[in-house]
Amino acid sequence: MKKIFLFPLLIILSILTAACAAGPIQNYTLTYNANGASSGSVPADNNTYLQDATVTVMSSTGNLLKSGYFFYSWNTRSDGSGTSYQPGNTFQIGPANVILYADWTSSGSVWTSAALPDFANWTSAAYGNNTFVAIAQLGTAALSFNGSSWTAASLSNFSDWSSVAYGNGKFVAVAYGGTTAATSPDGSNWTVNQNLPANADWSCVTFGGGKFVAVAYGGLAAAYSADGIGWNYASLPYSANWSSVVYGGSGFVAVAYGGTAAAYSLSGSSWAAASLPASENWSSVAYGNGIYVAVAEYYSAYASSPNGSTWSPQNLPAASGWSGVTYGNGGFVAVAYGGTAALTSPDGTNWSSATLPGSAGWSFITFGNNFFIAVADSSSIAAVSH
Repeated sequence: MKKIFLFPLLIILSILTAACAAGPIQNYTLTYNANGASSGSVPADNNTYLQDATVTVMSSTGNLLKSGYFFYSWNTRSDGSGTSYQPGNTFQIGPANVILYADWTSSGSVWTSAALPDFANWTSAAYGNNTFVAIAQLGTAALSFNGSSWTAASLSNFSDWSSVAYGNGKFVAVAYGGTTAATSPDGSNWTVNQNLPANADWSCVTFGGGKFVAVAYGGLAAAYSADGIGWNYASLPYSANWSSVVYGGSGFVAVAYGGTAAAYSLSGSSWAAASLPASENWSSVAYGNGIYVAVAEYYSAYASSPNGSTWSPQNLPAASGWSGVTYGNGGFVAVAYGGTAALTSPDGTNWSSATLPGSAGWSFITFGNNFFIAVADSSSIAAVSH
C-alpha cells in the first residue's frame, strides 16, 4: 500500500485559502466636490491608487466661486469639520475612496497686514484702473496693485483729504473745509481745483450712474459732477452731519452721524428725506445683494433698506465702533474703529465675527480686484482680505 503524503498538499491548500481571503488588489479614487459653488468647475483626478499610495491634493483651477465666500481649502467633510488640505498637500489614500469638498470661508474673514508707506491719518481708499489708491489727511497718498505692496504718492498738503472714489476713468478726492477737490487718472498725478459749489466739510464722495456725488458733514450741502471738475450744488433734506454716501439699485443713499437722518436720490441732484430706525452715530453705508446696509459706532444693530427710503433694524453679533462697511465678492464686510473687530455677511442678514491683523483705528474699507482693503487712522498698516 502506497503512503499518501498530506503535508505538501496542506501547504498548497493553505496558500490558496490565504490568497482567496486576501481578495483582488484594491484601487482607490480621489474626487473633488464643489460643495455649493455657484460657478466654476472642480479639478479632475483620473488616477486610481493602491492603498497607502501618496496622493497630492490639486489646486482649485476651474474658477470655482461661491457668492459671498472664497475658497479656503479642501476638506474630507462637507461641513468643514474633517481633515483640511491645502493644494499641494499630500496624504496616503485608503482603505476607501476619498471625496474632498471645497471648504468655503466668508469673504473678509481671513486678513493679513500690509505696510503703508507713511504713518498718517488714512481716511479713505478706492479701486480703479487696476490700482488701489489710499489717501490721508494733509496730502499723503499711496498706491497698490494688489493691496499688499504699497508705494508713496502725494496730494496737495494744504487740504484735509477725507474721501476718494473712482469713475469715468479717474480718481476724485474731496476734503474737509473749503471747496477743494482733486482728480487723477492713475492715483499718482493729481490736479487740484477749487470747484466744489460750497465751502463745506466734504466728508464722502462716491460714483454711480455716470456721476460723482459728494456730501458734507454739517449742513445741507451735496454736490454732483460728471467729471469731478465741474460741480453742481444739491440740497439735502436735513441739516445733519452727513458721513457716508453710496450708489445702489435705487440711486444714491446718504446717512448722517448722530441722529436718524438719511436721504435718497435717483440722480444725486434732488434728494428726499428718510429716517433710520435709531438715533445713532451712523458712520457708513454700502449697497449689494439688492439692499442698502448702514452701520453705526458702538451699536449692536445695523439698518437695512431695499430702496433707501424705508429702513429696518437688524441685529449684529456685537456692539463695536463700526466705522466702515462695503460690499464685494457677493458679501458685506464691516470694520470697527479701535481694536481688531470685523464682521462678514454673505447676504446682509447673517453676520459672523472676524479678526483684523492688528489693533488700530480702522477707518475705511473698500473692495476691488477680489480684495478687501482696510486702512486705519494714525497708522502705517493696511489690512488685506480676499
